[in-house]
Amino acid sequence: MIDLIPSQFLAARVLDDSLRREGSSGGICRFLIRKLLETKEVDGVVCVVKSETPALYEYNTVRLENCGDIAKSVYFFIDPRPFLEKIPKEQLSRLAFVGLPCMVHWVHERFLPFRYTIGILCNRAKEPDLLERLFPMETLVKADFRTGTKPHNQVLEVTTQSGETHRRELGKYFFEDSMTCSFCKICTFAYAPTAEITVMDAWLPRFQTPEGTNLCVVRNREIAEILNSPDVWHEELAEKDILTASPVARKRLRGKML
Repeated sequence: MIDLIPSQFLAARVLDDSLRREGSSGGICRFLIRKLLETKEVDGVVCVVKSETPALYEYNTVRLENCGDIAKSVYFFIDPRPFLEKIPKEQLSRLAFVGLPCMVHWVHERFLPFRYTIGILCNRAKEPDLLERLFPMETLVKADFRTGTKPHNQVLEVTTQSGETHRRELGKYFFEDSMTCSFCKICTFAYAPTAEITVMDAWLPRFQTPEGTNLCVVRNREIAEILNSPDVWHEELAEKDILTASPVARKRLRGKML
């Protein structure tokens, strides 16, 4: 039975540099996925992975042997529903699900009995055709939006089939509503309040360090115990710290609890 607890607010990062570099920010989401699989808490994790399709990314089930396929945050919307509809419902209780708040909400609204749900805080997802607006998709084999070094100065790095690398500085344009999914503008689930844990970047001055840090809202006892590990540095925070870190998400909270 899932053991829910009052929300805990943490700053955290994985101490293993190689694991942290594979993931985003402090590497907490990737670390948590690995631990759930290693301890056999789940048989698999449904999440976004690198794909051989022209779209570059898709939803699929990750096992321990193919954790390297997990994608970093890709920023644009990838619909999990076509993949989820293929999974027999009786298998879901042995799986975890990772997704944006709207996806976690969809999963719970339909009573899909995943063992755990891991929410990724959403600062307004981008339209699915975002990459197509910027580069011809048929030429790409990789795209990474997480190469900028300054807040609010997003840099996209792509690799083409010929092996060439191109970087495009998106700047504040990346954060404008013209690139945002229409439903994100009315969404009130930015912090994925029904997920066992919500993970986000640490947009607070004291955590803007080369090591990378995640902020987490933990609502499940088993997950709290996993993060209370010698492999993870963590510091307790106040709820206001989580809210201060993302003004965009805070505006969309509209009185709902974290």
